[in-house]
Amino acid sequence: MGFFDDEIVDAGTITMGLVVQAWGDELVNQLVYSLGLNGIDDGQLANSVRYEVTKNGNGLSFKLFFEDYGVFQDEGVRGAGGVRKSTSKFGKGRRGQIWKQNAPSSRFKYTNKKPPIKAIETWANSKGLNKYAVRESIFRQGLKPTHWFTRIIDENPFEELSVNLSVKGAESIEMSIKDILENNKL
Repeated sequence: MGFFDDEIVDAGTITMGLVVQAWGDELVNQLVYSLGLNGIDDGQLANSVRYEVTKNGNGLSFKLFFEDYGVFQDEGVRGAGGVRKSTSKFGKGRRGQIWKQNAPSSRFKYTNKKPPIKAIETWANSKGLNKYAVRESIFRQGLKPTHWFTRIIDENPFEELSVNLSVKGAESIEMSIKDILENNKL
């Protein structure tokens, strides 16, 4: 999120870079808020949401970053499926039934590798659940999509950025023309 020294001319000047930075800050705030609304409040994913603005020739480049598993949380993951081998006190009479799929149309799927216990342990312990049973359930049923990211992007936050950059660009051109006219008075 850092900025370049030559981007900030004086305290009263708002540059294109600062417009992009303000937009990036708002985008990050919206994404973190969306995570909270979707119950993903462990902090690790929310703390990883950040952006970077760099100069790219005469323009600016904007890159958004977050933990890789944020994509799985957003789109969901299809489970490996299979037939239930046993019953539990929570689902009496389910032995022999097929596991339901939480994300049947996801492009991601568990096949033979189960999710890591380390990623599940804190959440399972906070709910008083067996971490191995939770892992098996996630492996078999998959993860429901939350759309924490796509919902924000579908709201088209780029339109606001485009408008703000257009306004800033017009102001910049206007100021340049005024300076030229004032400096060339006869």
